[in-house]
Amino acid sequence: MVNISVTVLPTELEVWFYKYGLGFPVYNMSQAVRTIIFNTKNHLGRNFGVLLAWVALSLITLPVLQYLVRRREIAAENVQTHGDEDSKELVREREEFGRGTTAEVDETLERDIESAERLDRTALGSR
Repeated sequence: MVNISVTVLPTELEVWFYKYGLGFPVYNMSQAVRTIIFNTKNHLGRNFGVLLAWVALSLITLPVLQYLVRRREIAAENVQTHGDEDSKELVREREEFGRGTTAEVDETLERDIESAERLDRTALGSR
């Protein structure tokens, strides 16, 4: 509703409060469509720039938010299955698990893999 309400009237006829709509994608898309269909005043550069800025914002924020939510889920799962005392170490081990390839397996990675496998076996055995 907030996004669409600014496209109903021209900005000159709206109350000052609705000036925020100039930066929203629906307003800029409607202006671009009006320019293309009715050959009105050309603001396609600004419209396209605003739309690209929203795309860039989405491309940045979505992966960051998904990463943060996933970390929270992993931490909650670790607390639920192993308790608080092991959760930080398990999160660290899960983050480091899988780094490198089988051709680059060194002693520390091998120990991490064995430790993670032991933890998985104990977690499956406790259920």
